[in-house]
Amino acid sequence: MDISLYLTYFHESGGIEKTFERLQQDQNLEETNDPEYLSSFCPDLKEGGGTGKELVFGFGASYKKPKAKAKPKNWDLTIRIRQDDYRQSKAGWKVWDSALVLSRWLYANSGILRDKTVHELGCGCGLVGILAACFAKQVWFSDYLPGILENLRSNITINRHILPEDAQEPRSCQLDWSDFNPTKSHYDVTLETVDVILGSDLVYGIHLAEALPPVVNALLKSDGVFYAVMPRNRWGIDQFMDNMEALGFSCSRTFPEEEFWCDLSKKNHWYFFEFRRGPKKYERTLQQDEKVDDEIFGSPERFFDFSMFKKKRQDF
Repeated sequence: MDISLYLTYFHESGGIEKTFERLQQDQNLEETNDPEYLSSFCPDLKEGGGTGKELVFGFGASYKKPKAKAKPKNWDLTIRIRQDDYRQSKAGWKVWDSALVLSRWLYANSGILRDKTVHELGCGCGLVGILAACFAKQVWFSDYLPGILENLRSNITINRHILPEDAQEPRSCQLDWSDFNPTKSHYDVTLETVDVILGSDLVYGIHLAEALPPVVNALLKSDGVFYAVMPRNRWGIDQFMDNMEALGFSCSRTFPEEEFWCDLSKKNHWYFFEFRRGPKKYERTLQQDEKVDDEIFGSPERFFDFSMFKKKRQDF
């Protein structure tokens, strides 16, 4: 781990003490790979929301929660996703809300995918990429664990009937951003540059803010675009934007429309990003640059609430 990244990131906001506090938090995260331990404060695991559970996601109708005794919605498109086991897929074991928000936005703007090559980075269960495959010419999927890719391929198989007959076969590969080399073959698959890169919940630490930009830079065509949705409370988002700009990308950071998250939360917890190559500085409104309030930090999308984490550690 490169401690200089933490020193640089936290120098202006807290100095050396806050730097090492954050470093300790990241080290604590590495200790939470035990599902039994994690389930003590993770509702999804505690309630059996993971292993082998198959969910159905609908697209096309209103996403507002139906009233009692309402008729089932007639979706234009449904995608079936099997969630995995945390012990096998770590953070890629479930469909996070950011993926659902991005998928709904893509369905409403499917024209940007037509006749395009697409790559979903950090694909997890693959909802975003499978939705894209319904409209794009070809879709790549990548993530860093074999278990994630095994579950992904199962999800592609059970949704094959919704993919266009003339579309190219979806491709997948194991890709570790920290060990990325665009010139080498990754498990007998040579990565290709694409028109569109998609990602949800990709940055939740300084190490990812540093590792992701070179990957996007190498895999995106010169006139390509990178769309992403991430929760507003994630560590490293501003650092990530700075690093993207340093590589020559312009960025628009906005809020996704309410229609795409209205059934997930009472308030918006997400940013929508659009990155393109160009000299223009990234855009941030004053409203977007306000400090994230306590309610946002306590949102369900947060991987770990560190105050809760410390409390739980004291119980062991």
